[in-house]
Amino acid sequence: MNNQTSIIASNEYIIVDIETTGFSVDYCNIIEIGAVKIKNGNIGDSFHTFIKQDTPIPPFIKHLTGISNDDVALGLSADVAIRQFLNFSKELSLVGHNISFDYRFLNHNSEKYLGKTMENGRVDTVHLAKNLISDIPNYKLGTLVDYFKITNVGQHRATNDVQMTYELVKCLSHLHNNYREEYKIQIQKSTEFGKQFNNKKISIKTKLKYINTRLLECIFTDMNCKVYNAFYSTSECLIINDRTYVRFCSQDTFDEIWEPWLSKAKKRQKEGSLEVFSEKQICEILNIHIVEKLKSNRKVPVSAKDIVPATDIFDETHPLYQKKCVFTGVLDQFDRTTAMQYVANVGGICKNGITKDTNYLILGDNSYCASIKDGKSSKQKKAEDMILNGLDIQIIPETTFYQILKNE
Repeated sequence: MNNQTSIIASNEYIIVDIETTGFSVDYCNIIEIGAVKIKNGNIGDSFHTFIKQDTPIPPFIKHLTGISNDDVALGLSADVAIRQFLNFSKELSLVGHNISFDYRFLNHNSEKYLGKTMENGRVDTVHLAKNLISDIPNYKLGTLVDYFKITNVGQHRATNDVQMTYELVKCLSHLHNNYREEYKIQIQKSTEFGKQFNNKKISIKTKLKYINTRLLECIFTDMNCKVYNAFYSTSECLIINDRTYVRFCSQDTFDEIWEPWLSKAKKRQKEGSLEVFSEKQICEILNIHIVEKLKSNRKVPVSAKDIVPATDIFDETHPLYQKKCVFTGVLDQFDRTTAMQYVANVGGICKNGITKDTNYLILGDNSYCASIKDGKSSKQKKAEDMILNGLDIQIIPETTFYQILKNE
């Protein structure tokens, strides 16, 4: 996520939302794209299109979104739609609620039809909200709309979601500005001590023990830095908590499935293209007084039956962190126990059955396709019924699960 608060504070950016026939980029399609261009906090140009489909829209998607086969019949072809959207967005950062979902589909279409990978920055309003608000049950768009008393113009339509996301961004910006004012003196002091970070691209990974991540972001923003809560190939500095730093400096090898960023960071540090700092080192450089945070009474997430995490160090920005996952069918790449272990190792929670709290249903075969009507397990049918009733459950095939697991 590219320098989130500085982007929403002053820069020009795009708020985007898409509707699709499902959750897999390999087997499902975009049916609607809605976007607006924001400059200095104001709405400018807008973009909207339906996208033609080769197969009928699945009934539960039609019921969920209200988008009909007649609507998409009047739309653009997929190749023309993605080309026009990229011409509209250019290289501006994309802002959205669960933006990684929209970005995966848009980038997949860009690579498929135009042969190029998108390089736009991304800002997720879910992560912004998590950094600023703690007294809500979840961070769904509808919940945040109610929390801020934003007019709910109806969800699961691209233009409506874009409008509500714009209002949400304004509310989150206001909270962020209040925070900056509260810590104004510390921010000014730290920017003087930390001039070595001026204009750097900085990744902050793992849960920090001593420093509020919001404070760091405010400090680095004033140094004209780009701040990420993910590790990218362009990152010049990496900040991790002290426990992870000890492991990083050891001779340990890191699992390529659920810790690929640690392996890449170690390689880049050896090459001299990356500086890695522990949290205490950053506190010393920025002259931040170390005060240990009180330990939370919240229990470590527990997975199904005997599956427990192999680590207590989690990246809270990982898409599966604290997400409840259910598997159905036989997996191709791993057995189910191994797959559940990987979920637990990134802080996810595995369950045996579908409930109203389920976040992901992972299908253990490659048959999930918008045109397939039969062959659905009872778990899949139950999940689809719950989606129709307004619950936010994502049904994904095994291939998409591994992409999410690797945080791609």
